[in-house]
Order: sequence, then C-alpha cells, then structure tokens
Amino acid sequence: MQTRKAAFSDDGMLQRSLLPKKGVNSMKRTSLFAIAIAVLLTATLLFTGSVLAKTITAKFGHGNNTSDARHKGALRFAELVAEKTNGAIEIQVFSDASLGSDEDMVEQLQLNISQFAAPGVGTISPLAPDLNCLEMPFLFSSFEQAWAVLDGPIGERLVESLPAQGIRVLAFWENGFRNMTNNRRPIEKPEDLQGIKMRVPNWEMSIATFKALGAQVTPMAWPEVYLSLQQGTIDGQENPLTGIYNPGLYEVQKYLSITRHQYSPLPLLISERFWQSLSPEHKKAVMEAAHEAKTYHRGLIAADDESLEAELEKRGMVINRPNTEPFRIKVQSVYEQYGDRFGDIVEEILSYQ
Repeated sequence: MQTRKAAFSDDGMLQRSLLPKKGVNSMKRTSLFAIAIAVLLTATLLFTGSVLAKTITAKFGHGNNTSDARHKGALRFAELVAEKTNGAIEIQVFSDASLGSDEDMVEQLQLNISQFAAPGVGTISPLAPDLNCLEMPFLFSSFEQAWAVLDGPIGERLVESLPAQGIRVLAFWENGFRNMTNNRRPIEKPEDLQGIKMRVPNWEMSIATFKALGAQVTPMAWPEVYLSLQQGTIDGQENPLTGIYNPGLYEVQKYLSITRHQYSPLPLLISERFWQSLSPEHKKAVMEAAHEAKTYHRGLIAADDESLEAELEKRGMVINRPNTEPFRIKVQSVYEQYGDRFGDIVEEILSYQ
C-alpha cells in the first residue's frame, strides 16, 4: 500500500496547498448562516411595517342626500382626516340613510359597527337629556349666539356624559333655524296650525313645541317624509331651509312660513370604542379635522339661510313671514313645563345674547 508523502517547500515548510481546508469551509458556512438570518430579519421587519402601516377604515353615516351641506361637510371631514394622518385613516361616507335611521346609526356607533355619524341633536337627547334645552322654542336669536354657547363651557357640560354610553361629540356642526311648510294654508298665527298634520322628528322638544302651538303632531322618521307629503299622509313638516330645498320638498309642499321657531345644532359623533382604539396622534388629527370641518359646514348652512328663500320662491313656494310674537306667547307653556329641568341652563344661554 502506497503512502502519500507530504510535500515540503524549499525552506522545509509544509506546502499550504496540501493543508486541510476545514477553516475555509467553516467560514463559508458561517457567512451563509449570517446571510440567511439577515434575510429573515428583513422579511420580518417588512411584514411588521406593513401591518403597522395598514390603513384604518371607518364608516360615516348620515341621512341627507349628496347635494346637501351635511354630505359636503362629511366629505370635507374625511379629506381632512386623510391629510392629517397621511392616509392612515380612510373614512367612507354613506349618505341618504343608507346605514339606517339616525337612531340606527347611533346604535351602530355604540357597537363600533360604524364609526362616525351626524344625526339631529334630538336623536341623542335620550342619552343626555339636558341636550333638549338647546331646542327650546325661540331660544336662540342668531347663529353667532348659538355657536358661542355650543363651543363654550355649556356645550362641553351638555355632552360630558355621552362617552360612558358609547358615543362622543367631537364638535357641533350646523342644522340651522327651522321653518314650517304645509299644503293647506299660510301659517300667519298659531291658530292656523289647528287641524294640520305636522310631521316633526321623534324628539321630545319638537313634539312639546308643536303640541303647544296646536298642530296635529305626527312624529316620523326623515326617510318617510317626502312620500308621506306626496301621498297626503301628512300635511306639513318643519326644517331649516337647507332641509327643505335639497330634498326637493318644494315639489310636494306649497306654503313656506319663515318662523325660525327652533334652532337645531348637528353633533358630529364618533364611536367611543373606535376613539379609544386610536393613537394620541390620530386622536389629535381627528379632533382638528372635526373643528375645521365644523367651520366649513357652518358656513354652508349660514349661506343657505340667506339664499335659499329666493330659490324656493322661484320653484313655486308661497312664502310668508308671520309675526312670531303670538307664537312665542303660545310656547311659554313649554318653558313652564321644562322650567325645573332647564331653567338655569336657559338663563345661562340667554346671557350670551
């Protein structure tokens, strides 16, 4: 059996080419292992980053059509939130009561099924009864007076109990001053309301006001109103000018009486469960967007209040401006009825005039 001889160099040292190569193989294995770890870490970081950067989708429901200021305000709010969160929160706006009635949408917020809504203030009054005071008849004389109250300590106090019940008011947007329409006759005095089937929202203060005025009160959900007027199920309804013009009530109503008998704010609501899920940075962005959109929306309604009377007259409505003093006298019974509950708040509100 032949034995392989070791080869030596001229200086007697063992040649490198014949040394064992264990060190080289070990280095290669270590290098490959390090590369594999690096790839794995990179993939993990990319996956984690994609999860963290995932867009939060939220639903915003309201009951008005797409030409209405409420819808425009909702779209502006969605745009502002997207801008302020760099696209991290995407708000989808659902109009025309496609998510249900105002009452349905409030329940959805409580369950975090949807995340934003803008119902009439009377819808959430059962959860915070003192809110009813805001719709006392003839309480406010101007938008500016109402905004000063809503944006100040009174507004904060009136809604402070709501988060415990699953909803939070981000800001008070605008509904406006309400006026009467009907198909029977111009309303010149309270007695003209006798025998008129007047639709009102199913809100405590609206019902009390029109009972005091002598109308045949018919509470009804908003999506049913147009058809009910068209079919003669009801004779009339009452709403701000925006809520008369945009849904085309001039097509099914003849008389418009500018009474401004109630002021209605519009609370922008967020689901409390959704609110608590947001980071501090996102909460700040949403709140800022709510107040910027508030200013925008209030401007739209105030402008409509100045321009839409002429537009409704062009479309055939017969418009009258009754002396409101007899109406004010007639609704004093409402103030007597609710004096014990709201007397102090009403006095405080009146001090803003």
